[in-house]
Amino acid sequence: MKIILSLLLSCGACASSLALELVKDGQPLVKIYALPDEAVPKPFAFDPSAKATYDEEKKLMLASALHDLTTYIEKMSGAKLVILPVSSLKEATYPSIIIGDLSKEANLTAPESGTAEGFVLHVTDKAVFILGASPAGTAYGIYELLNQIGCAWVMPGTAGEVIPSAKTLGIPLQTTKQIPSFEIRCPWYISSRQIVTAEEGSNYLQWKVRNKLQINRNVHPLQMVGGHAWGFLTGKLYKEVFAADPEMLALARQPDGSLKRKGPQVEGTNPKVIDLLEKYIRNMFTENKWPTNKEVSISVSPADGVGYSESLASMAAGAGRMDPVSGYPDMTDLLVLLCN
Repeated sequence: MKIILSLLLSCGACASSLALELVKDGQPLVKIYALPDEAVPKPFAFDPSAKATYDEEKKLMLASALHDLTTYIEKMSGAKLVILPVSSLKEATYPSIIIGDLSKEANLTAPESGTAEGFVLHVTDKAVFILGASPAGTAYGIYELLNQIGCAWVMPGTAGEVIPSAKTLGIPLQTTKQIPSFEIRCPWYISSRQIVTAEEGSNYLQWKVRNKLQINRNVHPLQMVGGHAWGFLTGKLYKEVFAADPEMLALARQPDGSLKRKGPQVEGTNPKVIDLLEKYIRNMFTENKWPTNKEVSISVSPADGVGYSESLASMAAGAGRMDPVSGYPDMTDLLVLLCN
């Protein structure tokens, strides 16, 4: 995350005059307040194969961050903080931690970014205010608070937890605003269910949220459908077009040595394929209402694996090299030609 404004008024989290104490001698000093629809802590539970929208994911991220907030403060200090739903900031008592949109009543605004993941962490001598541009931003703000009092998650799972022990916890007075340095922050772990268990997959997704990363790559139009576009085009978006004209599909080598027009790869030298990719890109601009000079990233790359075309045209477009990893002809030059 990019810190765009940070004003720290203390160099020590427990300097009494310049920090807000959250816990003292193992006893909670603050209560946590949020609007009713945001005051719902839940343990992280997410099916890695689920097709949730990013709005749905954002709510999950906030709910699990709230659960982590109380859980890890208790693990550190033994103090049990309570989360109370209120309809107005006037109902809160102080000192307190104010979560989410309730903070807007204190005239706070969260910094905006394309994915609405920025947040402000504002600490006074009476309250901690955490407000995100979306529930995801608020979740990241909660983890910023936990980071500042010493918590860290360096690896997925309990083995990667860093949980200091401290009977007294405080956070410096400050106004910290952060926005993502990168709109898309979703590193790939591994997707094979034969290698990674459901628990390991879930732990990894939770680790990403705790480190201000994203659960999935469905958050921004720059990402689109990911890297392997040809399979999406041949098997879904333009399935009928390719079925009606198999010459647009790759002339792929079969196990018995024969050649067959077959997806998911395309015949990259076919003018109809080039026209279809142009249509795909133009439609993307139209659907997203982008200006024609907008710089965007749209994948037109092959499906995962092999099965490239061995037609005379495709082979002529290649350089005649063999890919040392796959043992098949290197198709880099063919792909460069197609993209050009």
